[in-house]
Amino acid sequence: MTKSKDTTLTSVRFNYRLISSQDEADVFETLNDKKTCDIIYFLSWPMNIEQARWWCSRSENAYKNGEFHFIAHHKETGQPIGCIGLHPDTENPASLETGYWVSPKAQGQGFAYEMLNTIIDYAQNELKAHEIFAVTDRSNNPSKNLLEKSGILYAGTRDITRPDGSIRLSNYYSRKLKIDHS
Repeated sequence: MTKSKDTTLTSVRFNYRLISSQDEADVFETLNDKKTCDIIYFLSWPMNIEQARWWCSRSENAYKNGEFHFIAHHKETGQPIGCIGLHPDTENPASLETGYWVSPKAQGQGFAYEMLNTIIDYAQNELKAHEIFAVTDRSNNPSKNLLEKSGILYAGTRDITRPDGSIRLSNYYSRKLKIDHS
């Protein structure tokens, strides 16, 4: 499942490339939002550049472990829109978890929907994944609606332990993917 560090994707409005250490300012710009930091279990508010640097460092070579963390830039403006990624489930590597965020100033424009459907296509057609799933905060209704609109449906609960030991109440969403064996 490992692909190159030079893996890129494209969709109607965005170009995607794997996150590198040079992306800390763009990652910081897209993540620097209290609501986003509250929902993403491994972040804390107030957001700081060190957290963005940590994420970029973690992401830079993640493809070697079958993880793909992309930053999306708008084709026309070059502005960073958000990030989206995939990583294999530890118990079933053919099942990939997706996670994403969109810059607050870019929300409400259908960007997350386009990003998510691009990553679903990549997971299915390039990585040959059998399932894509997401775990989201139970209070995150925009994410719930996005997942369901993309065919990733509610499948139960899966609470997450945060780094500080507290529990984030979370829902689990899943979609089986069709694999073309030709």
